[in-house]
Amino acid sequence: MTNAMIRLADQDGPLPKRLVLGAEAYAGIRKALGGRIEELDRQKDIAVAADFTDEELARL
Repeated sequence: MTNAMIRLADQDGPLPKRLVLGAEAYAGIRKALGGRIEELDRQKDIAVAADFTDEELARL
């Protein structure tokens, strides 16, 4: 585990907000996030419909 943290610290670029360690943790998080993305995608039409039109924005 320590080696994984050292490898991460040695990489270029920004560090992740959360460090996932272990295959089971990775798989579980990936599954949970996939479910959240699917839920978000099912709401896309409703979310986009809430935008103001250009005409509505001009009246504000």
